[in-house]
Amino acid sequence: MDNRLLFKISLLISQKLTSLEKNTSIELLERLTKLAEHFRDMTQESRRIALALNRNWLFSAKRCRENLVRILDEIPYKIETIKQISNKDDQEGTPIVSLIFAELTQIRQEFSDADFNSDKRIISVVTKPVTLEDIYLGPFRIELYIDKLSSLYKESPYYCIALEPNPAANNGEVTHPHVSGETLCEGEGYVAIRAALEQGRMYDFFTIVNNILNTYSPDSPYVALDDWFGGADCYDCGSSISEDDSYYCGFCGRVFCSECSSYCRSCEESCCLGCGGHCPNCEEFICKNCLKVCQECGERYCNLCMEDSICETCKEQNETEELENTNETDGKQDNFKMAG
Repeated sequence: MDNRLLFKISLLISQKLTSLEKNTSIELLERLTKLAEHFRDMTQESRRIALALNRNWLFSAKRCRENLVRILDEIPYKIETIKQISNKDDQEGTPIVSLIFAELTQIRQEFSDADFNSDKRIISVVTKPVTLEDIYLGPFRIELYIDKLSSLYKESPYYCIALEPNPAANNGEVTHPHVSGETLCEGEGYVAIRAALEQGRMYDFFTIVNNILNTYSPDSPYVALDDWFGGADCYDCGSSISEDDSYYCGFCGRVFCSECSSYCRSCEESCCLGCGGHCPNCEEFICKNCLKVCQECGERYCNLCMEDSICETCKEQNETEELENTNETDGKQDNFKMAG
């Protein structure tokens, strides 16, 4: 392979990593803003609870409390994502091109199927066939997109593609216990992977990902190896389910029977009963992503039953109050004219 190609790619990587520092600070600000929004939402829910109790709207107060718990549950995750950026290893500037070139040279030597595509700006390697607990999963192609390195902490810059896919029986998107939709669940490898990429250690990056693909963590799989060929138990009711009666929830990543699952009438995604609810207005089942909170009463409605973040009931109530106020004002004006 021509060394000029490796040098060209090394230069591209260096340019993207130069942009990374500023983009990382921008991403940090965005995450801080989202965290601040959660605290603002928490304050609003507290005010809604007080208003509901003052008007003796006990059901609305209950729903506001549920919304408050949901917000509180999300705050630790938001804080953890901020720490992931804030606590990243410091380094002295962008790695020099010669270091990156040496890393690419080592990749070329260690991975026989390594491919360097300067036009598409992709570096890829093919792993040896992966077998976990006697289940053959085949080789994977790890594709690193150079252009995505500049937004390393915003989106994953790489994919793990099964070349001889043997997916889980209950979910064709899961080609490895820790790979869903070609995206790797990095677990404890998250920090090490991003540190390697940020410091230009491309060979280390591919080695870390390869090691994760050859490791099984029974505590956090998309689908456990024991359930790989079907016959799993419903996560909710615990009943044994066949492959034809199993439904994968894309929100919590678990498998459910037909009685404990449904689908969102808004986005049509498969969803367990715990990750969704019924819209109080149209009574259709809606996933949690498509249920929105009414700014007036704190109830959660589907998109079709909301307008300008206000439910139809509150909108009608506001219109009625406005009409009554208008009539009262007009009456006072008429009395004033008659008196005059």
